[in-house]
Amino acid sequence: MPAVWKPAWRSIVADIRQRVQTGSPLSAALGAYPQVFNQTWQAIIAAAESTGGAEEAFDRLAAMTRQQQQIRSRVIGTLAYPAALLMLSFGVLGVMTFFVLPRFDELYSMLNTPLPWLTRQMLAVSRYLTAHLPAVLLAAGGLVVGGLLLARTPAVRRQLETALGRAPLIGRLIRQLVLARILRVWGTSVHSSVPLLESLQLARGCTSHALFTGLMDELVTRVSEGDTVGNVLMRNPLVPRTMSSAIATGEQSGQLAEALLFLADYLDNENDQLLAALTRLLEPAILVFMGVAVGIVAVSLFLPLFDLTAAA
Repeated sequence: MPAVWKPAWRSIVADIRQRVQTGSPLSAALGAYPQVFNQTWQAIIAAAESTGGAEEAFDRLAAMTRQQQQIRSRVIGTLAYPAALLMLSFGVLGVMTFFVLPRFDELYSMLNTPLPWLTRQMLAVSRYLTAHLPAVLLAAGGLVVGGLLLARTPAVRRQLETALGRAPLIGRLIRQLVLARILRVWGTSVHSSVPLLESLQLARGCTSHALFTGLMDELVTRVSEGDTVGNVLMRNPLVPRTMSSAIATGEQSGQLAEALLFLADYLDNENDQLLAALTRLLEPAILVFMGVAVGIVAVSLFLPLFDLTAAA
């Protein structure tokens, strides 16, 4: 208890200790707080209670949780800079549309000079957006909220996940991130003496990705019918052939947990490299987009001035 300083956690730990002291199994006491200790925690602790390996189970759970947090932090940290660049790009375009273009519009109206087609189009867009700013903001907000709500529907979400999962670079990254998480939860469960079918169900519950929930459902069904894990994975394109072979070898040699955790570590390292490659591609692409957009606006604004200078 002295190490627990957050009031909410102190209350949870105190209640769990009281439940255990009154005779409740630790796994059942943890089950009273499913929002904190999910089914994976409960099943691993329950298996550890029956084998007397609670200390090792907590060590493995701590390592798994720490690894998941590190991966989440790396993903957020890697994508933060490209996201900031993209927001900056839209900010620059907004400033030019609502502040810079209207000033040039006033200037060219005073000069009463003929304007090139590109300049006329830019100024017309600026006039329309400025005159209907509340409606434009409302429509943009409605599109964003509507898109987010639509993306939450099962059918649309499945289509989006399938499309993104098959994209060249980002699709590979998404697939490997999800697969690494599944393998780590699965391997930790098996290593903690959780029965195979239950460990598969726990691994299935750690993701909502449409492609991989289908894979895990097939695994649970086939294994319960007597098939081997290796045979099922060999027939599924979501898992690379070499990884399927490694899992099949681990299953046959009684080292399934070690094979799963090794592959999870391997995927985590490869995902770091993919994240770095994705960042190297995104940053120049966003900078090029911003440069082209600003350049087009700048050229459209100064073309009439060049014409006036040449005419003078």
